[in-house]
Amino acid sequence: MRPATLIKDLEIDPKRVGRPRLDPYQRLLGRFYEQLFLLNALGQTRGNHKTSSFELDAARARRRRFLQNLCFVCDFRKGGSTCTAIGLEELDTRYNFFVASNNEIDKIAAFLQNVLNVLRAVAHQAGTNDACTESEFFQLCIGFAAERIKEEGNCLRRNAKV
Repeated sequence: MRPATLIKDLEIDPKRVGRPRLDPYQRLLGRFYEQLFLLNALGQTRGNHKTSSFELDAARARRRRFLQNLCFVCDFRKGGSTCTAIGLEELDTRYNFFVASNNEIDKIAAFLQNVLNVLRAVAHQAGTNDACTESEFFQLCIGFAAERIKEEGNCLRRNAKV
């Protein structure tokens, strides 16, 4: 490729591409996604990105999956206000759960205590009806996240009416 054609290909066209974004939310979204597109384009020039695949033993993988699922269950409101992160500290006599959330930490902490107590009771009971216990646990989680489930249902209905 000759330099003259390269310069022609890289010229910036001063014409406006679309209508101006006067809505602050649309402007914010545009700013966010413009950076993502730029990072994506630049990232392709630096080679393939690979996540480090460190091997977890079975116990650590189960623990990580458990904490991820707990975080998912605690996100009871659509949006970002109830996004939750949970860390675990293993001591000799107990486990400490560190919970961080954007909002309503008291409600989330109370729910987590309830869930962990139910799971502890299930772990210590032998020979119980697993289907019944599982159903009760699901009802507990569904009751806590009813607001989010309703919003997700509305979202699905809106998108299905295409």
